[in-house]
Amino acid sequence: FKELGREAIGEPDPSVEIGCAPIEGRIKAAFAQFDEVSRAKADPDQLEVLKKAIALEKESYETYDELFKKSEGSTKEIFDKIRREEYEHLVALENMLMYLSRTGMWFDIEESKRWNWMNT
Repeated sequence: FKELGREAIGEPDPSVEIGCAPIEGRIKAAFAQFDEVSRAKADPDQLEVLKKAIALEKESYETYDELFKKSEGSTKEIFDKIRREEYEHLVALENMLMYLSRTGMWFDIEESKRWNWMNT
């Protein structure tokens, strides 16, 4: 790939490659700091708001799931897309709650979704 790249655009500019390393390090440090701040500021009120949002998303998902089951044709396809979107919202909110609650399970659950062979 490097040879193809050199043929297409010539030799890479070493100053660009070197210049990216400090920026990447600063970005990683900023995100790590943001991570610590966001977790430290999670208070019970925020967690309650997330729990209420999760309940609303569950209700919304269940509504669209019922409509999906009762529909046919293109209407069924539309409700399927909407219910899938609601499910993604639900998963995102549940992940936030687990992460901010510091249960330590968020990473385990997300990792097991990607590494299914571990569950067999």
